[in-house]
Amino acid sequence: MRKIRIGLFVENIDSYNSEMIRGAQAACDELDEELIIFYGSGLNKKTQLDNPSTHNTFSYEFANKIGIDLLLLSTNNVARDMNNEEFLARFHMPIVSLNYVSDHVSSIVFDNISGAKAAVNFLITKEHRRHIGVIAGPKTRTGTRERLSAYRDILDFHHIAYDPSLIVYAQDYTAYHNTLVGQFIDMHPEIDALFCVTDKLAVCAYAELKKRGYRVGRDISVVGFDDDPYSASMVPPLSSVHADSAMLAYRAVIEGQSLLEGGIPFRHVLPTEFIARDSVNSASQEEDDLYNFVNFAINEKLSIHDLSWGMTNFLFNNKIMFHTNIKDETVKLFEDIISASFFCDSIEEFKAKVFPSIINVITEDNIQFIDLDKLFNCLKVLFDISISKHLIEHHRLDYFTQYLYSELGIVYSNITSRILTKSTEHQINVNITNRLSLSITDSSDPERMLGETLRILNIKNAALYVFKYPYHFDITEPITLPESLILKLKIKDGLMIRTHNELINEQDLIRHVSSTHNYTLSAIASGSEQYGILITDIDGHDLSMLEYITGQFGTTFYIQSLMNKLQSQSVTDELTHIYNRRGLLDALAKGAKNIAPGQVGYIVFVDLDGLKSINDTFGHDAGDKAIILGTEIIKASFPQQIVGRWGGDEFVIFINGLNHDYIHTLEEKINENTKILSARHNYPFTLSLSFGMSAIHPGDTPEQITRIIEDADNRMYCFKKKRKQAKQ
Repeated sequence: MRKIRIGLFVENIDSYNSEMIRGAQAACDELDEELIIFYGSGLNKKTQLDNPSTHNTFSYEFANKIGIDLLLLSTNNVARDMNNEEFLARFHMPIVSLNYVSDHVSSIVFDNISGAKAAVNFLITKEHRRHIGVIAGPKTRTGTRERLSAYRDILDFHHIAYDPSLIVYAQDYTAYHNTLVGQFIDMHPEIDALFCVTDKLAVCAYAELKKRGYRVGRDISVVGFDDDPYSASMVPPLSSVHADSAMLAYRAVIEGQSLLEGGIPFRHVLPTEFIARDSVNSASQEEDDLYNFVNFAINEKLSIHDLSWGMTNFLFNNKIMFHTNIKDETVKLFEDIISASFFCDSIEEFKAKVFPSIINVITEDNIQFIDLDKLFNCLKVLFDISISKHLIEHHRLDYFTQYLYSELGIVYSNITSRILTKSTEHQINVNITNRLSLSITDSSDPERMLGETLRILNIKNAALYVFKYPYHFDITEPITLPESLILKLKIKDGLMIRTHNELINEQDLIRHVSSTHNYTLSAIASGSEQYGILITDIDGHDLSMLEYITGQFGTTFYIQSLMNKLQSQSVTDELTHIYNRRGLLDALAKGAKNIAPGQVGYIVFVDLDGLKSINDTFGHDAGDKAIILGTEIIKASFPQQIVGRWGGDEFVIFINGLNHDYIHTLEEKINENTKILSARHNYPFTLSLSFGMSAIHPGDTPEQITRIIEDADNRMYCFKKKRKQAKQ
């Protein structure tokens, strides 16, 4: 029985979407459902150079074709510059809209207003700021409107005049607006705080403030919105409104189950929380809260477990970690540190108690969620209070903490070093795949080269499907997808499997990728030209390479199509669109190899009778029409055979596979097709064809083929001479 399939649209692989994918994966794991991530670049997305990006949004079109049961999408992002409701109407399954409210589908959104109010209120009441500038996103976006509304409400509440000139609007929420932000800062030297409606826009603010010598957190306060994973690691750490995109997608999958059972559309609002860090002067409030909690826990004699749980929540900013046991392991780490500090008698005993917990918590998978400075701060507050209350001797604690801080730092450094090494190895692999991709166009086995590219990037399971012909895709125009695609490449458990270009129906596309239940589907495109799709089992941690892979493959197919076009032009006759002499000789050499042993093929040499007279009497345009008509007659008389223009009014045909009866009636066939096609065009001239034929044998060399053509040419002239004599 097929598992329920959850579809998730993402427009790029940034921290916000990576967290959203993490949440959706966690929910699907809990429910034993499949997650298919449709990766696109966002409709009409602009790059930092303000040029259209490659339109990978073609991948979204497959949501209706591969059996998606429930679709999750951040409509504002994936359908930017397009009517959101029209975009939603394209898909024919239950939908949960993420952070966009629709009257027609279910939605889960953030409480933009409360979070933004808390941030701006903090700037006014704690920081005593009065000239708060806003770096906003597009005016049409709900998030922008709601966050600005909250900004105005708080200004009104504190009797601060609203000044619209203190707001600048970026085209989107990305970190590519440095010029705009820099000009805004220069125009308003009175600004003493910046409210950025996304953390990515805050990245621009940090860069431009640093250029101008401002000290963030001292000279000017900066707050963001979203609390992206990198925000706490910025210098200084960015204060932000915590809006958990992982929880957004997690709840969408869980709540969306009711829609699969025929439930009515719903709307849920997720709470947000402002988190003060060093980008504001008063960030010590967070430390004060921690100090007050630890002090309270010790005074009230809370259990070690409850104390450890409170410090763990502080460390993770109360962030939901879903099914992972990182929080439980961190609680145990704090428990072990507390009990070992009080009850162990030697450093060896302390190490035996604490070290296993350290290596369970400080891991490569967990490090993205753990701020080491914050962990040290938790321990410092705990130990300072313990000493002040005479619960432990200072020298005894120094003895243990020296080891503890050193060991935590070493483990953390080793992991970051491994990550850096992996990053370096990945870059080396990228450089290798760049060279491989460039060599694909010269390779006689391009599928193997593409497979090698995926293997080097450590992709274990994948299927590459291509269209018979490239699609020109415009999201604003209707498009009919093919019912089947060509399976060009398949990788299973790291091994490439030959596919023999078999046709696969749309509903079976996922079946050819071995995975537990997480997939990605992305378009292989260059500009608006769509060449196919790539389905992989890449999980959320490795999606950053997907943009590179699809872009590289798209460029490869584009270059290959250009080379094919150039190759076709070099071997194609411009007037008749059949082989020219160069292309014909190549085709004949290949054709000779395909003649079955013991069989013979035939070279037919055809001449258009009286072409010079047609040119002289009716003009060269009529002569060209006669050549084109002659081509039509030849193609009709020699179906599925190799046909080429030898030059002028002469043609050569390679026959392989036609029976002897057909060959014996060849003159009759040519005359019949000449009569039918001439009547269809009704030209003022009469056309007739003469031909000669000579046998070609398996394995004949190019030199032998040239002599065979000459022999067929001589036979054609004999035929022409006999027919002329018969008319006299």
